[in-house]
Order: sequence, then C-alpha cells, then structure tokens
Amino acid sequence: MPSVTDDDGGFSATPADVTGVLRVRAWGFWSAEIAAVFAETVLDAYRRGRRPTEVVLEADALKPQREDAQSAIAAMIDAVGKLGLPRLVITTSSPLTRLQLARISREGVRKGFVELRVGT
Repeated sequence: MPSVTDDDGGFSATPADVTGVLRVRAWGFWSAEIAAVFAETVLDAYRRGRRPTEVVLEADALKPQREDAQSAIAAMIDAVGKLGLPRLVITTSSPLTRLQLARISREGVRKGFVELRVGT
C-alpha cells in the first residue's frame, strides 16, 4: 500500500483485492509535494491490483485544501472517471471539507459518477 505523507498530512492508496474496491485514504493538510503525486499514485494502485469495480476515497480526516491539492483531487477524479468505473465514493465527516469536495467533484465528470457520503 503506497503511502505519501509528511508532518501535516498525506494519503495512501490500496489496490483492489477480491472485494473490487480500490481504497484511498486521505488526511490532514497537503503540501504541494504531496498534491503533485496524488493522482498518479492512485492510478498506479489501479494498475497493480485487480480491476476495481469501485474507488472509495476516505477523506474523513482530510482538512480543507489549498488550490494545488484541490487540483490534484480533481485530476484524480477525472482520471478515474475515464477508466470506465461505475462510480467513485467519497466519504468525509467534515462539513467544510464535504462542501469543497462536492464542488470539486461536480467539475468535469459525468453526472452521478461521484457519490458523496457522510463519514464517521
């Protein structure tokens, strides 16, 4: 499971297993260096595991992000959307992060592809 982290935040991407879920966990506040490798790391996890039927981004501990991290998340959503998967599920418990992710997820992907859920 590749993990990219620093003192303030990071993410991990776990390739899909028999459940068919590619699981991405994101937390904290991302530096520009972390944001720069996010989308490609998720795509690498996609390539290494079984073909996923779903991608889940667990963002319960993710804080609202600066523009570079927002762009990185949007790039990942766009890239995953082009792979032909039926949906991307994003969970978050923070209302502010949820609003930010809702705005990002409406840009550039097919309607209904991203499902936002309230996390724990």
